[in-house]
Amino acid sequence: MLIYISVFIITALLVKAASFYRTLYKGTDINECIIKDNNICLSDIAINSSVVLDKKQLMAARVKYYVFFWLAVLPLFFISAVRYDIGTDYNYTYVPNFYTILNGGRAYSEYGFYLFNKLIQLFTDNPQWLFVITSFIFSFFFIRTILHCSVSPAMSVVILFCSMIFFWSMNNVRQAIAVVLIFAAFPHLVKRHTVRYLIYVIAAFVFHITALGMIIPYIIVRMKYVRRYFIYAVILTVILLPIICDLAVYCIETTKYSYFLYGTFNTGSIEVIRTWLNLGLFVVAYAILHRYAQSSVYVYALLVMQFFAFLSVAFSYFIGIPEMWVRLMNYFQICQVLLIPYCAKRLQRLDRQIIIYVAYILTFGMYNTQLVLNGDHEVIPYKWIFGVN
Repeated sequence: MLIYISVFIITALLVKAASFYRTLYKGTDINECIIKDNNICLSDIAINSSVVLDKKQLMAARVKYYVFFWLAVLPLFFISAVRYDIGTDYNYTYVPNFYTILNGGRAYSEYGFYLFNKLIQLFTDNPQWLFVITSFIFSFFFIRTILHCSVSPAMSVVILFCSMIFFWSMNNVRQAIAVVLIFAAFPHLVKRHTVRYLIYVIAAFVFHITALGMIIPYIIVRMKYVRRYFIYAVILTVILLPIICDLAVYCIETTKYSYFLYGTFNTGSIEVIRTWLNLGLFVVAYAILHRYAQSSVYVYALLVMQFFAFLSVAFSYFIGIPEMWVRLMNYFQICQVLLIPYCAKRLQRLDRQIIIYVAYILTFGMYNTQLVLNGDHEVIPYKWIFGVN
């Protein structure tokens, strides 16, 4: 775990520097931000209006931003790319399927990911390059999105560590790429760029078919009536949850994932802790941000995503397949890297900001860390590509 902690600390520091220089050359112009929400621009550091940079200084700041941006991408990329025999699916799914495709066989129902393997094999027959490229995709899009969308990118890195999504990404590689691509589409969800959002959904769909369901949050965010009566819609959805679960079973039975319903994955277990953690976070976030939900699409979208994070694991109360619902939850839980810093920003007082960060670390962070330490996804002990622990 020490190697992971070190990598995340380095990443947070580099992201902090990149955010500073990005703000220097981008400023607080409305066109250069995802949204300007009640005078809080989505950047880590506000620029004093008296600071005026000449053209040469702006160029220097821009160059420094890109230098620190790429440096920030490297740590998470490196630790994921050079792993060896890490994750339950490393030797169980991805390596053998790579060789199956290499030998002319067919693997994966997602034809796009099959072609992705074929593309890599045009240049190498070493399956490690599959992990190198997917690691780069995950790291690049995550760092890029938080620098564009987070009020505190450095803290977003900390939240990623606590969420366990990075650790999960080193096991469930395909779906993790789909998750980070949907996360990268968040700016277009906020700006209501339908075509651009759908392009990201299609790109994610290439890696994992479940990404197609991420059209639903976009529709919800676009529905003005739901937004106007959001809390009532939330209550009604919870009341109708048994019926929604019956519809979910019907839909799942028509897909390749029907084996989840009747196979060993159907353990009958309930995701009690995750359900209450996500419900608690939704309640706290709504209490802090509800007054801004009508005026800020950014706030409303984050609340919608957190409600779906709760809803996805709440399904386990009626359909006891925790493996399925936790995978679905990650599409929404990754937005907590934006939600938590924004909630802290709105609290304004430093002591309250510290409380919300510490509370998240002690709840989500401690719970997810003990899962990793207990062997979840088999990402510990970390093994280098050279086979050395």
